[in-house]
Amino acid sequence: MQDDSERRDDYCRERFGHSNWGYLSTYTKKELANKDEYVLQGGIVYWLKDDIPDGWSYCEGCEDSYPDDEDCNCEQ
Repeated sequence: MQDDSERRDDYCRERFGHSNWGYLSTYTKKELANKDEYVLQGGIVYWLKDDIPDGWSYCEGCEDSYPDDEDCNCEQ
């Protein structure tokens, strides 16, 4: 059985061709300033492009993004 994250990945891949999404609460107003770059649905930000927003990094280990000023919390 899939968890919420996996279901959101699948939905994002089906709709946008990638799995670049995140929880609204994790983004700053500055990151969300350009409303043409994402779709907001129920507290989830679905980015329209498959790139990581400025100020964020991508972890190959867990295939997730995280703010540049933090470390990824995965167990690589």
